[in-house]
Amino acid sequence: MAHSVTQLSKFGASSYEANNFAKIDWVKITKQSLGYFSSGTRTSPIYNITTAGTVESATITWTANTPAGTSVTVETRVSLDGGATWTSWQTVASGSAVPGLPKGTNLANARIQLRQTLSTTNSAVTPQLLDITVKITSTSP
Repeated sequence: MAHSVTQLSKFGASSYEANNFAKIDWVKITKQSLGYFSSGTRTSPIYNITTAGTVESATITWTANTPAGTSVTVETRVSLDGGATWTSWQTVASGSAVPGLPKGTNLANARIQLRQTLSTTNSAVTPQLLDITVKITSTSP
């Protein structure tokens, strides 16, 4: 039985082994009804913040446009063992200290990851996250 797909911008499959091809037996694609998403989340890549020395200060700041009925939430998590284990996600305020990186923390094998959630209760407006900066000042032992 043949099925047709309309209004599909891109579809693909791949195999990473030489002379081995992906086989697709069937695909079901459904069109979502028009509307808006009340929230969306972006998780950053893992950033290597390894430096010689220890944390003197670690702060996070960002610039956002948040019309009435919208919000931007930023969370961080930290690993001090190269990514083997992580702190839980913690909500931060712009201009605040980064949780998990207090003064005196050894950054020899440190990583950080950010998660941003943009939300709205009004389909006519959306928040904007314009920039985000994590500033870590370290000192030598």
